[in-house]
Amino acid sequence: MKITINSVLIAVLVYPVLLFFPSLFNIEAFFITAPYFFVILLLIFLSFLIKKQLTFTCRIDVIIVLLALLAFSAIINFSSVRYSLPLFFVVYSFFFFMFLGRLSDRQVSSKVLQAYFYLAIVLSIPFLFLKQGYTEANRFTGFIGSPTIYSGFIISIFIITFFRKRIWSAQFIVFFIITFYLIYLTKTRLLLILMILYPLLRLLSFKRIWATRKLYFLLFYFATLLIYPLYDLVTKILPGLVTLRYEDKEDASFGLRNYLYEELKEVYMNGSISEKILGRGNEFSRIYVDKLMGIDLMPHNDYMRLLVDWGALGMLVFSVMLYKVATRNDLCLYLSLVYMVLFYSNTVFNLFLISILIIFYFNQKEYSLSQSLRKTQSD
Repeated sequence: MKITINSVLIAVLVYPVLLFFPSLFNIEAFFITAPYFFVILLLIFLSFLIKKQLTFTCRIDVIIVLLALLAFSAIINFSSVRYSLPLFFVVYSFFFFMFLGRLSDRQVSSKVLQAYFYLAIVLSIPFLFLKQGYTEANRFTGFIGSPTIYSGFIISIFIITFFRKRIWSAQFIVFFIITFYLIYLTKTRLLLILMILYPLLRLLSFKRIWATRKLYFLLFYFATLLIYPLYDLVTKILPGLVTLRYEDKEDASFGLRNYLYEELKEVYMNGSISEKILGRGNEFSRIYVDKLMGIDLMPHNDYMRLLVDWGALGMLVFSVMLYKVATRNDLCLYLSLVYMVLFYSNTVFNLFLISILIIFYFNQKEYSLSQSLRKTQSD
């Protein structure tokens, strides 16, 4: 059986669909995440062994080197099996990247993506009318069981599916509105801002007025890195985003996140030189927050999470790796923007998002807006 990038893509896309039934019956859905991607990793190993290609037989991409360095960072910071997700994340990403690099067929089918997007919308509809589709704070969770993960999923699939559509086309506008409404129901404010900006970013990329992929990435990287200092400015420009979740206009969510941010910043600054450079251990920040608050809240700032756990070196290597993936083409750039925004929702080690990013890094189709859309217009 010939393995193509489409079969790999379908395997990855099956994961969110599997969450439908657990969510429907109000069962915690995420227990299948690690086992599912672990099976994918085992199948990749099996493919290597069958073809006897476990060694580096192709040109070594700089990202393989960066992922190997990340694996080293995760290994030296290993703390326990209970908190081994960072290690699993980098090992999975490393072999997934190597595996896709050896595929001969890397043409992703637009029909598969479009059918999948429609399926995601159909699966979302029942939860609009069921209490299982909402949190106690009345945030829409869709069929995935988490408002932030669902919003990141639906915006990513929208971007991938309608990337080649002109932003002024009827199909793009209709599904943009549907996607925006679903994200609005999740009350995930940072992704709402990104969704509002997305058509403008597309237009600038198409025109190539001033923006390049490298500039886009660096602007968004530092903007998201400094999101708390920028918060006051955002609330002045878009004050309705505060009252979206809190009618008393007091943003309790930001207050808690900012408190955790200050605590973790203090932890990092008080560390030894080796701890600042190499880190304090996988999920140290998560365990620290758990002990501090008496509940596993997670840090809610994955930049600080990487900095504390893997140190400045680990965070630098991760950032460079993400930069290399994001600047490969316009589609990878937009997916990486979603990924970075979700760093404030504890998704830095999200196996679904990193799989999608790597797949479209290798896709041989042209994903530069300034070229592909002009080609579409000429056709």
